[in-house]
Amino acid sequence: MSIGGHVTLEALQASALGSGVAIIGQAVEDSRRMVQATTGFGGTRLVEWRAGEPLPRIC
Repeated sequence: MSIGGHVTLEALQASALGSGVAIIGQAVEDSRRMVQATTGFGGTRLVEWRAGEPLPRIC
């Protein structure tokens, strides 16, 4: 994570509404333009595109 990411996280956590804020992923360049999720067991899987939506699900 970048230094700016840590500063942003600390600022959000200092807020009364940000006590549960956490980093849950990272964005990296991918020539295939796919989204991969890491499973709780350490494996990876592709996140499927939603029908009719221009962006993949992220939550």
